[in-house]
Amino acid sequence: MKLRYFFIILALLMIAPLTVVLLGKYFNFDIKYPLQALAAVAILFLIFFYRRVVHPMKAIADGMDLLSAQDFGSMLTKVGQAEADRIVELFNCLMSQVKNERLRVREQNHLLDQLINVSPMGVVILDFKERVTLMNPSAHKILAVEGNVEGRVLWELQTELINEIAKIPQGQKQTIRLNGANIFHC
Repeated sequence: MKLRYFFIILALLMIAPLTVVLLGKYFNFDIKYPLQALAAVAILFLIFFYRRVVHPMKAIADGMDLLSAQDFGSMLTKVGQAEADRIVELFNCLMSQVKNERLRVREQNHLLDQLINVSPMGVVILDFKERVTLMNPSAHKILAVEGNVEGRVLWELQTELINEIAKIPQGQKQTIRLNGANIFHC
């Protein structure tokens, strides 16, 4: 049964006591027993309504918790309520797509990292604050830099080649000669 029908039944149960009171006064009969019966039916229906409406919303809230925890491997189970099951199905589909996309990006990044590490060209990647985020082994050798430099500002490393590279305007290419024998295209 759709959610709107449950709401209509609940609205009728809310209006029914007023109707019984008005009919009792008009036809002059005791309204105590019909009101008690309506109250009992309303309580039973509220319990049923809770299970059909609030319980599925709890499942959806649990899904939001999974999203915030970035647990993309978990899926929600259907709750037996048509509208909520549509949301659960959409949620599970989105979670599956996010998981697959994340896996694809990780695979691409891993391949790219491997290519950069074996490249004979020196590769240095900086963040927006000019700190080194990646330096491959060839760049360590070419720049004559020892140890881990990740997180350090490149220009603070103070080698002869780095000092020459620092003079190149951003976005331009230049050939640098050091000691006559070493030529670098930067």
